[in-house]
Amino acid sequence: DDSQPQQQQKKMSKKSWFGLDLLWKFVQSADAAESSSSSLGGTKKVRRVIDEKTAREALQIFLELLSKEYAISQRKAYQEKCIWHVQQSSKVVQNLQLLQQLIQTHPRTTKTWWGTNTTQNNNTQAGVIERLERDYAIIDHLLQDLALYKTTVASIIDDDKAAVAAAATDKSISPRSRTKTRSMVQTLRVDDSSFGYLEQIKIRQDFLLFLLTHSGLRLTRAQYRSIWDHLVSGALCREEMDLCYFWLLRGSIPPHFSSSNDSHYRLYNQTDQKYLFENCLLRLPAAQLSDTGYLLCVSFFCSVNKRAGALSIKGE
Repeated sequence: DDSQPQQQQKKMSKKSWFGLDLLWKFVQSADAAESSSSSLGGTKKVRRVIDEKTAREALQIFLELLSKEYAISQRKAYQEKCIWHVQQSSKVVQNLQLLQQLIQTHPRTTKTWWGTNTTQNNNTQAGVIERLERDYAIIDHLLQDLALYKTTVASIIDDDKAAVAAAATDKSISPRSRTKTRSMVQTLRVDDSSFGYLEQIKIRQDFLLFLLTHSGLRLTRAQYRSIWDHLVSGALCREEMDLCYFWLLRGSIPPHFSSSNDSHYRLYNQTDQKYLFENCLLRLPAAQLSDTGYLLCVSFFCSVNKRAGALSIKGE
């Protein structure tokens, strides 16, 4: 069902790879929700067309086959197919999850000729991530997809609000039916995906954090600003803001825990953290700070001011 570029099609059709393409198509369908499941959200768990256990088994077999010597050459082609879906904003969630797991089939480190471990190799996870960014600008495409996804959801919410307003003035509709029209943005689903709004946002964040903490890539100021504007300034619910606060917390390490051994866990460098603190966090109205937002402010306040020599922490 995917209209892939001709070059990729030729590459995949030269040889039968023991059901790899069939498994790929199966994995691509694993996110679909049953047609009877409402897309407007709610507390009821959404049923998938393919149950999670079967989907996990298919994915495990797919990844296991790609780790074998006879099919290992096909990993790059499937990584490119995942990226194509992100570029097209098509089935993004399952392809981000699949791309991450494909990258993780590569070793985290490799041995140098003198016997030490290094991440700086084309075949390590860091090498693969940096190549994908260099060849396909995957971070920019991920942020473009985030913007498109949020615009789509906001449009659905606006239409729903208009329907609620119309129902409120229609005396032929009962009060109970009027309340059913309102959708919950937290669990709202777009197209046939079984993942709700907050799940979709979190999966995109998790993938971006994976890229940044498993390679030497860093976001630009414009990219940081884009994330903040979409997930905090343009948040559609408070829970979405908390996801961004927590994402930034996950990417930071308190100064007294920092060492050269854990540098790969850092989401941003010191100047980036100062920029986020001064240009984003400090401009937030206090009323928008949840418990998670408060923890983020405290963490950034201590880190930025300690490095500037304006704060000392006893016991360190």
